[in-house]
Amino acid sequence: MKIFIRIAAILTALILLSGAAVYFYLEPIVERKIRQELEKVELPEPWELSVSEVQYKPFNTVTLSGLVLSHAEEESNKIKVKRVDLSADILKVLRDKELTGDANIRSLEYQDLFLNAFLSFTFDAAETHKEALDPSRLKKVIIDRAFLRYKDLSAENITGEIFLEELDFTGAEIDFVHKEQKGVLEAKRDTDKNNLFLMSLAYPSVSVDMSLEITDDALIFEKIRANVFDISAELSAEVKGLSQEMPKSAMRGSIKADLGKVKRLFEKSDIPEEEPLKGALRSDIEISASGFDAEDIHAKTTTVLTDMEFGKLKIERINITGELAEGVLDLYDINAVIYEGVLQGNMNASIFSPEVKFDTTIKLAELRIGKALNALIEKETNVTGKLDGNVSLKGSAVDPGSFTGKGSLHAYDANLGPMPILAPLIGNLYTVIRRTLPVAEEITIEEAYSDFTISDEKLKTDHLIFAGQHIFIEGSGTVGFDGTLDLLF
Repeated sequence: MKIFIRIAAILTALILLSGAAVYFYLEPIVERKIRQELEKVELPEPWELSVSEVQYKPFNTVTLSGLVLSHAEEESNKIKVKRVDLSADILKVLRDKELTGDANIRSLEYQDLFLNAFLSFTFDAAETHKEALDPSRLKKVIIDRAFLRYKDLSAENITGEIFLEELDFTGAEIDFVHKEQKGVLEAKRDTDKNNLFLMSLAYPSVSVDMSLEITDDALIFEKIRANVFDISAELSAEVKGLSQEMPKSAMRGSIKADLGKVKRLFEKSDIPEEEPLKGALRSDIEISASGFDAEDIHAKTTTVLTDMEFGKLKIERINITGELAEGVLDLYDINAVIYEGVLQGNMNASIFSPEVKFDTTIKLAELRIGKALNALIEKETNVTGKLDGNVSLKGSAVDPGSFTGKGSLHAYDANLGPMPILAPLIGNLYTVIRRTLPVAEEITIEEAYSDFTISDEKLKTDHLIFAGQHIFIEGSGTVGFDGTLDLLF
């Protein structure tokens, strides 16, 4: 019995010693072989791969440390990975050129991006070891979980399954945090149509649902529904000719918005709204593009704004119809109702040029002067009357000094109030009139007219007329864009 125990002990010792021998024998050989194979991996130029350390633990664990994917022409353009723990049958990889396993990526860094991830992957079988580790042969990736941070955006619990050979995936779910707000992004493949994908985003005050169909040569967004605060959109879009040098794209749909909430998106919460913007917007749009330049975009829109308020200005309704072609925005039909008056006009502008040159014509008919004045000064007055006007203007939108044009204003059927309304314009003359003719305080302005030209950041008039039953005043002069008056009566 003792002899059997001794034989068993000796055999056990031999097994352990042989295992240790295999371990210490294989470790440096395999590590050297792995490094050699990594050096053979070809990456798209000018990218280069380097690894500072390779550790092998028989029979299925390799740790790669200090991986750097660098751009040969841009020294600062680097992807750094602190460590990758690879679990796979390494000997099978080296022998049969097949790679299937798991990887734990720790501390991948690229500029503002940071990533930790647990992955399962499958490479296609290859003819050579060099091909076996070629990234282009990656066939399938399963993301068990991952953590990603980019600037102030972090995402975790990333899960999904990707088939790279088919450019397809069964689904993915991402829980993310942005500025301490939590959200969820989901994507999955439609079970009935293999090439149709359904995606959704849920975030405080934001939701997006869309369906995407992928074909050999096109991306088709059959339905996009989005809500951002009180902005809602229903759109469809497509990109065709992906195999061509210049793919063509198109989008159509409608957008609705509460302008008051849109304005608040671009303001800090502690800024008082001294000039509130209010109103409702609906815009039907069609956009197509035959390339990547601004001049390649063509668009049509019909936009309606209702119950508009901008500061003290109120506009009941605005209808705008126009199109964008070859970099020029042509709003050929502008209609508005403002204080019961009707405004009509048109405008075109080179919106993609640095100067933003524009040309516009506007006509106004029967605006109710009393309603407009009461709203602007926030005080009830006895002023009544109607106002007609027209203006044509052109120049560069970024340089008021380039504005040139002409126009006229005509107030009629009016009671513009007693003489004091003219005091700011005729200055001391009004004081003289009051002393000479006390009845002047009872005189009312029943009609007013002015034609003018625009240049050098000024409106110039040779005919400024105020008339009533017992008064006629004529003047000329200039009014600067900054409010400076230089008038002679």
